[in-house]
Amino acid sequence: MKILVIHDGRGKIESLAVPGPAVTGQIQMVPHKGRQVTEVDVEDIRGDVLSSENQQRLLGIIEGFRLESGPGGARLAPAAQQKRKRTGARSRR
Repeated sequence: MKILVIHDGRGKIESLAVPGPAVTGQIQMVPHKGRQVTEVDVEDIRGDVLSSENQQRLLGIIEGFRLESGPGGARLAPAAQQKRKRTGARSRR
């Protein structure tokens, strides 16, 4: 299934758009300033996009992936782990 990924210049995904089955031809989206829209094929989402299973998969894309561009085109890549918060304790050296 093809989805539209709305992201910033570093690939951070902000939202997704999923064209319905009745949509044919081109879709035009105008993102906010500093944002881009890229079409990506997601193989593990099939059937009814409104099913709870597919909704969870789409939410997982927003929360756990980022968009990477390369010679082969755009692809979803696992997002980097968040940096650990400092606790204020200093380590002894």
